[in-house]
Amino acid sequence: MTSYWLGKHRAEGSKPPSRKGISPSPEARQKQREKMLGFKHSETTKKKISEGHIGITHPAWNKGISYKSKEEHWNWQGGITPLNKLLRCSAKWQIWRNQVFLRDNFTCQNPNCEFCHNLQGVKLHPHHIKLLSEYPELAFDIDNGITYCEDFHLKSGLHRRVDLLCKQTIKNGGSNLN
Repeated sequence: MTSYWLGKHRAEGSKPPSRKGISPSPEARQKQREKMLGFKHSETTKKKISEGHIGITHPAWNKGISYKSKEEHWNWQGGITPLNKLLRCSAKWQIWRNQVFLRDNFTCQNPNCEFCHNLQGVKLHPHHIKLLSEYPELAFDIDNGITYCEDFHLKSGLHRRVDLLCKQTIKNGGSNLN
């Protein structure tokens, strides 16, 4: 028994509490990694480890699922990629985006933005001034783009107005379409 455990109030035959289920601290793990760095197992130890793993499988391995074609996969939707995704993955989109950012000097164009305070170095989003769904011909028009910081773009409700307009149009039987 180690001397640290015995201390003042513990008898010679007592045992330390079990550490089962308690994971070591990150510092202890790092110290162990450094201690084991460069350590090589002997060939006999490698063989014992290998033999010990025989018959052990991971639960995911037991599923045995293999797909002969992509059409058999559970999430296959007929090869339909949304137009929005195709557009945003295109090279023309990247060029448009970069030109809008360059024109706006890589700063949020919302005056006195409470999220980024118009500083450079924040995550930026390009935004279409005229809706892309209503004006697809202006998709790559630099004058139809504006730079906003990510937080303002997502939290300001710029896209919520589109959803509200669509819901009102459905309620009114399409009378809002002009």
